[in-house]
Amino acid sequence: MGIILYKSTVLFGIIFIFFGVCLFPVTALGSLLLSAVLILDKSIEVYNYGHLLKKINWAEVTKVKKSRLFNPTTGVFDENFYVFDRNYSWFRRRLVNLGGPIAFTGKIVGLPLLLEQINARAREYHFPIFVLDQQAGGTRSKREVQVEAL
Repeated sequence: MGIILYKSTVLFGIIFIFFGVCLFPVTALGSLLLSAVLILDKSIEVYNYGHLLKKINWAEVTKVKKSRLFNPTTGVFDENFYVFDRNYSWFRRRLVNLGGPIAFTGKIVGLPLLLEQINARAREYHFPIFVLDQQAGGTRSKREVQVEAL
């Protein structure tokens, strides 16, 4: 009986370590969406735990994208915003606030003021704003909007 108990605890330990190793990157990348966003006259910057992660000058912004997707788990729509300074590969788009675009969620504190500042910079620097909208049924539509509509 002691041998079976010993082997099962080792097996459970290995399983827990495996899941911990798998969940760490997901948690680390998820925390990047919770970075602080700072709007300056010449750039937009994101900070995580007081360290600068990414900075994009407004003159280098190619587009801003608002993505509104239905989350079937919670039953509500999630809004995410992305500021691009170039075209990224599929993989780099997932590395938000590091090697990809600057990103933040619609749940960020001070969202109306932040969007107002982004709209002002879009008018000044003439970069487009796109909206990717998903309905509850799963259909998606992508459209370019006027600057004030973000």
